[in-house]
Amino acid sequence: MEPPISTLVRRAALALACAGALAASSACGAVAYLRDGELPPDRDGAAPTAPSPSPSGSPGAPDGAGPSASPPGDGYSDGASPGGSPPGGGFRTGPVPADEPVFDERSLGPTPPPGDFTASVEYEIKRFVNAFGMEYDPESAVVCGELAPEDGATGSCEATYMGYAAVFDVTVTGAETFEYETGRLPVSRAAVEERYRYHTGQEEVRCEMDEYSMVTSASSGIECVSAAGDRALVEVSSDGSGVGFDER
Repeated sequence: MEPPISTLVRRAALALACAGALAASSACGAVAYLRDGELPPDRDGAAPTAPSPSPSGSPGAPDGAGPSASPPGDGYSDGASPGGSPPGGGFRTGPVPADEPVFDERSLGPTPPPGDFTASVEYEIKRFVNAFGMEYDPESAVVCGELAPEDGATGSCEATYMGYAAVFDVTVTGAETFEYETGRLPVSRAAVEERYRYHTGQEEVRCEMDEYSMVTSASSGIECVSAAGDRALVEVSSDGSGVGFDER
């Protein structure tokens, strides 16, 4: 089982160096260190305006509301019950994917032009946030203060994804390398359930989580079950490449 993101910091090549190499994201992308999560100020009351539905057709929050609210700093579902009764609510039905679902980085669009260090860091963090969520949010965005491409330079970036916000602290480790850290990030329930259908071969599944739930990596606290009786805890990969399932 992969250790939690909160115990990992990895150095990564700048996104510029990965232009034209989206398929090699594991080699080109940074792996973030996740610290205590945070939600935007309006998450403690009224939800933000919902982003446009993603091209994948994944269900979002109804009636124009943002993602289901969770208390600040607590993105885990309270209903996960390993070894106990299945999570509540009805099963959600969908086709079993013929191939293992993966996040398509081509949805992010072209990489920034050479020589723009700050834009390249913004692009890499946006890639990571969307890949971690496993569903592309066309309204996702990352804004950084000006970053100097010098060893030891620091800065911060704010990322928004599916109505959630996270602040990334960035440390430049060389002319083309950097590290970053942030709080917990949201994952998509539709994407997790799609991957669980592939894992179990069952069309009827449910995962005990909001439409988007804040997690770190490894053991997320999310439980999935199928109508056939399969049960597993969700393990989110720390490099944003997908999920694994720890059978119960």
